[in-house]
Amino acid sequence: MCRAETRDTRLPGVFNRIDHIGVAVEEIDASLELYRDVFQMEVAHREIVEEQGVEAVLLDVGENHVELLAPLAPDTPVGKFLAKRGPGLHHVAYQVSDIEATLASLRVPGAEGHRQSAHRARTTGGGTLMAPQYRRISVGFQGGQVLAVRVTDKQLDGLHHALGEGGWHELETDEGPVRLYIGHVVYVRSEDSDQRVGFSA
Repeated sequence: MCRAETRDTRLPGVFNRIDHIGVAVEEIDASLELYRDVFQMEVAHREIVEEQGVEAVLLDVGENHVELLAPLAPDTPVGKFLAKRGPGLHHVAYQVSDIEATLASLRVPGAEGHRQSAHRARTTGGGTLMAPQYRRISVGFQGGQVLAVRVTDKQLDGLHHALGEGGWHELETDEGPVRLYIGHVVYVRSEDSDQRVGFSA
């Protein structure tokens, strides 16, 4: 009912270290009472990034950092993230020596990178890559077979769109692409939100 085509997605020697962990929060000052005052993390930088609709605070944790992200409005990317998942882990950023060369070398699903501003990521001559956040979904087929995979929100949205079109759909997962015949799919369920989408074959 489905044919899986996987390929090796291991990336040996690509990342130098974890640069920072991004945490989505409802409000910066209230969160600083925990991270700065209780956890004793030193504030390294604070700014409002209008183009991303976010207020960001970078805190030092040894050689690494925690970045608090609060939305400027509900319809911003972080605002939508909070509405869907609530406060918590938003992204992990890895440091690399040459971001352009690294981006050019990555040819695996979900490896798209986003350059962070130098003063926020505090990198020199390199850059950071944000690791995509995955959610586990279950795809049920006629006959009772169930495929469990991890996908990004963008990939899940693409699958939902394909449900109304029929035919074959190539779903990019964290382990590689999987080809699904939409006509045999009975439901798609996102396990982290317990959201179920069903339809007739």
